[in-house]
Amino acid sequence: MAAGPRHTLKPDRGETNQEMPETPAPARPLRRLLIPGVVSLCAVGAGAWACALEGLPVAVWVRNPAAWLVGGLVACLLQGGGSRMLAGLLPLAAALLGLTFLGSGQEGVHRWLSFGTLSINAAMLVLPAAVVALAFLGGKSAWPWLAALACMALLVVQPDRSQASAFGVAIIWIALRTRLGRAPQLAIVLASALLAAAAWFRLDPLRPVREVEQIFQLALEVSPVLAGAGMLSLLVASGLPAWMMRGAAPPTRMIGEALGLYLLVTSVMPFVGAYPVPLVGVGVSSVLGFWLAIGAVSAARSIAGKAERAADLAT
Repeated sequence: MAAGPRHTLKPDRGETNQEMPETPAPARPLRRLLIPGVVSLCAVGAGAWACALEGLPVAVWVRNPAAWLVGGLVACLLQGGGSRMLAGLLPLAAALLGLTFLGSGQEGVHRWLSFGTLSINAAMLVLPAAVVALAFLGGKSAWPWLAALACMALLVVQPDRSQASAFGVAIIWIALRTRLGRAPQLAIVLASALLAAAAWFRLDPLRPVREVEQIFQLALEVSPVLAGAGMLSLLVASGLPAWMMRGAAPPTRMIGEALGLYLLVTSVMPFVGAYPVPLVGVGVSSVLGFWLAIGAVSAARSIAGKAERAADLAT
């Protein structure tokens, strides 16, 4: 007896998708760091190359590329951190800013932590990541706002107009984009604006260093191409945090927006006065600080993504 044709029952695609939700693609956090790494390396490389063409000692300009390598490794570790890691960034920022007053400072200015011959600008090192932490935690508790305002007060006392302006703008943006209630929101915005304004009334007697605050003038003299590459890379780097948060929920996107505003203000400030140029100018603090913030952004994106997927599965 001949066997009839065999029919394989194939499940309807629509039914399969309804019964078994499609698993989202993995976040691939390491790939998130690729473009920020390339763009920041262009900025760091442009500054270092300009210093080399100017004839500055290798020991001066090689620090930024070395810091870029170290910072990239640290960012890879940070992006695997959880909420506790992000929560620790704000107290760490306030503590390091406070430690700058233990040293003698320079002409009454206290911005640096000294480790032998190496001086670290505490604000440029920790405040970018602190912006990420505040944006991530600001809607959950009051203490992150208190820690952020404490950092602002310390910046006024240091004094540091550039960092106070950039961090103040970031705090105001986060406050306006977070559900806080009218009274707390108004209080935070006013306090941040007043503290940022107060920093501009503090005397800053330090003179600019050519390879730090005036790196673009130096680069224009030795190679306009390098100057243009550095400026473009710096501008693109400011937009990367928002790009990293594309497609996320609005509260998560706000993290990238706030960090992008902070980076943009610090990038513009050197054109206003004698303030350090991040990434391009000589100084390991901004390079490490950029990487710390990018690692924190990647961690926040991963945490938020897991929470969103869990909520989707629950519904």
